[in-house]
Amino acid sequence: MSTWKKITADEAKNHALYGIRGWLALFAFTIVMVPVRSLSEIRQIANQAEIPFLSILMIDDPYAYILQWELVLSIGAASTIFYLMIRKAQNFRLTSIVIAFAYYPLLFIGILIFQVSDVLKEIMAPLIGGFFGTCIWAAYLLLSKRVRVTFEHKVRVIDGMDVTKKSTLNASPPPLNTTQTTKIKQSYVPQETVCETITDVEQKLDFEDEVLWEQALIEVDGEHRRAGLWAKYYAQCNGDESKAKANYLIARVREMQDLRIKAQQEQQQKISEKEENERIWENSSKGICPNCDNIILWGSIECNRCKAFFGDGAAWNLQPFTDVKNLPKNIQPPE
Repeated sequence: MSTWKKITADEAKNHALYGIRGWLALFAFTIVMVPVRSLSEIRQIANQAEIPFLSILMIDDPYAYILQWELVLSIGAASTIFYLMIRKAQNFRLTSIVIAFAYYPLLFIGILIFQVSDVLKEIMAPLIGGFFGTCIWAAYLLLSKRVRVTFEHKVRVIDGMDVTKKSTLNASPPPLNTTQTTKIKQSYVPQETVCETITDVEQKLDFEDEVLWEQALIEVDGEHRRAGLWAKYYAQCNGDESKAKANYLIARVREMQDLRIKAQQEQQQKISEKEENERIWENSSKGICPNCDNIILWGSIECNRCKAFFGDGAAWNLQPFTDVKNLPKNIQPPE
């Protein structure tokens, strides 16, 4: 299933398809040429009529009005689209399509208003050609991955994988150039454990724990990928991003497994300490606090309930508790 995923502006700028290049640059050139073509047509008509270039726009004649109208439309449409492109506005794609398709109906309306319908015979062929050209560019704007990345900061995703780029996008370090790659190969000799494949470690990791693998996969493909860890494996694997990604997954799953084991050990230690406290409580002599009748360990210098003090010079003296058989069941050993 194909979808478009929103990314940050910084991630878009680091994307391979970001920028006004390729077909998008050709589209920009075409937009600039629209008013240039209109001016060229006006100059050609002025030369044929043997009048100054600007004078033809000042003539009180319906044909001159059409030329003015076409020039205003072409300059307005081109300048608006070009401005949105330079500003990299997020509404560039849809606004450009609307302007492009509105150009010809507006020109046709001008012809009807100025009542020069006989001009249609002369401009019908250019209008049809221009309309088909508009349809082609509109299809490009709708489907272009470069347009989505550059202006809307979106990447195409199929089944969770970014297909607008050979590698994962988010938080990806810039690709190494030839010189950098050569230096790495000369100065770094990978160890035997570097770039090991899944087959090499399938006996070491718990492959049945899909939750950890899923978390690691979401992390490496998402915006929370650890840049330092990724850069480490990217360099160790000499720029091979597939191997770097595999090693990143393995390392993160190992780390999360270690954290889980550590948490289990800490929990077990707490349980053992609690059991030890209960054993000491059961096997030790007990006393009664004279202030609140709380049963505590004999020899305690302070009641854990009312904070009464039993040390030297204290007003309270801990009373011995001898009826161990009748010790209330709700009495718990102190933490």
